[in-house]
Amino acid sequence: MEFKRINFFKGFFTQAEDWKASQEYHLEKRKIHNRFLHTPGVVYGCLDNLKVNATEEGTSLYIGSGYAIDGEGRDLYLPRPDKIPINPQEFNPPSTVYVVISYDEEEIDLRTNVANPEYSGHAFIKEWPKLRITKDEPDNHYVIELARIRLSREATRVRNPEQAENPGNNEIDIRYIKKAGATTRPVKLEDLGDMVKEGEIAVVPSMDPMPLEEDTNVLIERITGESAHRFYMVSAYPVEKGRILWRIESIFSRTAVEYRLFFKNISERAANVVYRVYRLY
Repeated sequence: MEFKRINFFKGFFTQAEDWKASQEYHLEKRKIHNRFLHTPGVVYGCLDNLKVNATEEGTSLYIGSGYAIDGEGRDLYLPRPDKIPINPQEFNPPSTVYVVISYDEEEIDLRTNVANPEYSGHAFIKEWPKLRITKDEPDNHYVIELARIRLSREATRVRNPEQAENPGNNEIDIRYIKKAGATTRPVKLEDLGDMVKEGEIAVVPSMDPMPLEEDTNVLIERITGESAHRFYMVSAYPVEKGRILWRIESIFSRTAVEYRLFFKNISERAANVVYRVYRLY
């Protein structure tokens, strides 16, 4: 669309269409700013960050106040905490459900013109964030994810996780939230994902470049239930002289998937290796 700003002057007789155009000018300007200078997601640092918590009885979810931006550049602002009920059996478990927020609006404050009904109308358009629980995985464009829950077959209630970094069935999982932001500098690993493992480890020498089961390794994550796919990026280097090879392996069992980082030291002596592992968004 092209931008036309209303130009007031003495004697200018305005109509409803003029005022609508004036509103559209500012709305579209804001949306184009949000779309092209910000990425969609939850805006961290605003109020309670739209954080999702289970109630004590486990049959409802509290969504904290906060702010998000969708992929169309629309503001999703929740000024006060809200509460939505959840009955796991309504979602035919075992299944994964998503707590999401999206933009909605409605006309309010009807002004009735009794003498001329054709001139009746609503005085305001209320913008509001729609909260719901769905089995449909959000696109994080029109619909923004706030949390997800893997429901077991017999689930009747949900709960907050005992370990936020590795939630189990029927526990709130906030690891997949997209954070709104802007890239104003060269991209770093921190922009692409969360650091899930770091440390320093001694790696014995090996002149065999082939992968071996006994190669020095560390556990990155052990994931149970559905949605075990993960993508990682690794930064690893020897503290002293040496040549280090590394790889990530996924090890499957009936109940879980383990992701492990393996090292191989192609040199004549042991070397300490510093490493960081990032889980990509």
